[in-house]
Amino acid sequence: MRNAHFLLSPKVFVFIISVILFVLPFFWLKPGELELGGDSSRLYMYDPDSFMQANSLYSIQPDGIGILRSDQAMLPFLFLLRLFYFIFHSSYIVTCLFNSLKLVGAFLFMYLIVVEILKKHAQEYKIIPVEIAGILAGLFYTFSPSVGETMQFSLIIHNQVFLNPMIFYLLLRFLVSHRSKYLWFALLTTLIFSPNFTLVIPSLYAFFPLALTFLGLYVIFCLGRPLPWKKIFAGFILFIGMHAFHLIPVTTSVFDLNSVYNTRIFNASVIKNEGVDYFSSVVLHSMVTNSFFYSYSIPQAQWTTFIAPLGVLLGFLLSRARDKTFTLIASFFFITTFLESANITNLANAIYRMLFYIPGFSMFRNFPGWWMYIQAFFYALLLGYALFLIFSKLKKRIVYISSIVIIGIFVFNSWIFVSGQILRKPHRGTNDVSTIIQMDPNYEKILSFLRNLPDDGKIFDFPLTEF
Repeated sequence: MRNAHFLLSPKVFVFIISVILFVLPFFWLKPGELELGGDSSRLYMYDPDSFMQANSLYSIQPDGIGILRSDQAMLPFLFLLRLFYFIFHSSYIVTCLFNSLKLVGAFLFMYLIVVEILKKHAQEYKIIPVEIAGILAGLFYTFSPSVGETMQFSLIIHNQVFLNPMIFYLLLRFLVSHRSKYLWFALLTTLIFSPNFTLVIPSLYAFFPLALTFLGLYVIFCLGRPLPWKKIFAGFILFIGMHAFHLIPVTTSVFDLNSVYNTRIFNASVIKNEGVDYFSSVVLHSMVTNSFFYSYSIPQAQWTTFIAPLGVLLGFLLSRARDKTFTLIASFFFITTFLESANITNLANAIYRMLFYIPGFSMFRNFPGWWMYIQAFFYALLLGYALFLIFSKLKKRIVYISSIVIIGIFVFNSWIFVSGQILRKPHRGTNDVSTIIQMDPNYEKILSFLRNLPDDGKIFDFPLTEF
């Protein structure tokens, strides 16, 4: 009986799911294959050392007359990859490990956030519904199209699928406990993944202003606790100091009247052409229903998309009128849904266009691509709370059976992602060419020859496929 009770423990489920998610990416690729992304060059996964030397330490802008560009923000991340490459001597293993980090981190920290918030509002005997709600919220987030569909393109911004919940959880624990170790660990994480914390990356402004606002409101109004302002200020100063090596060059470029950053932020004509007009073309394809009914566009799985909206609806029906935490989460969910969908009413659409004349807001011209991560985050948080309210009314056996069914539905709905098929979709700029490749040994010999040349020089290569 004791063994059976242990096996039914939610923490055992968390461990098993984490192991499965960790192993999963190793089945997506065959040994020797490389997944370099469909919308960017992930050559740093193939050879982080050469990428560091040629792109981050000293890099020439490939267009125009050759302006020196600042990519120092990549350096800590590249040092980490270089360490892993030194240990495993395999780009295949490094790539798979990195994908494993994304999946396990996304699930585990989403689970921890939901449990941390719910355990403050649940009696001792209701801790199992709390943990099961956290498990389902973590899986819902990890298997969401926001995480899965963009895995194919492998931009550096995709790191936020685990960084957002990770930093959020560490800051939540810091603000609740006032223990500085959570703040220091969060700051160290931002340094290691500094490419996701540069001044010119929209994901930084999409997630953290709203997330920090939510955390402040939650701690003050829902928990009734003061904020550790002195420690917060010290953490902010330390963050600026740790990231000065890339923040200063980018800030200098932003205020350079001749820079691309400056014109995009402050030039009204550029804002109109590259911001408002671009938004107007994208918003025509936006549908609010996609923000509620998550789907990988698989006809056989369309019926599964009702689970999350139905769970949230039942949560609203069961929530108490004065449940401040549920109301706060719901408010941020609807705000991020508006930002991610935009096409709600003509009035809201017009207001959204006006936002582009705020300096810097033009970075959100491709609004679904930037806001979908944070919308999925608050959606998962809201669903986790709603499921807790539902499970609190049910018997333990029904809760376990319902959870297994919901997990099965989540997996079925996102099977194209879980199985790795989404990575093998053709590159959108080619005629049925996959983004997954196997490097030709002869080509690698050429690269090795060029790398070992005693002198620097210019290489003329064919065909001319770039600038």
